[in-house]
Amino acid sequence: MRKLALLTIAGFIAVTSFYSCKKDYKCTCTFAGISGDTTYTKVSKSDAQKKCDSDGAPIVALGGSCSVSAK
Repeated sequence: MRKLALLTIAGFIAVTSFYSCKKDYKCTCTFAGISGDTTYTKVSKSDAQKKCDSDGAPIVALGGSCSVSAK
């Protein structure tokens, strides 16, 4: 029983670390049919989303849109 609990905990840690790893993400902003990309390297998805929201704020304010995707 103790071994099963340790394996469960180890598996949970392994899965959690996989999802929280830092990757490269691309922020794509589009306005009036024109789009541009910015790449953020070795960041978490939440940090990339925050940077994209911040960098794209003027475009969104004018009616454009921005989105983050894995590169």
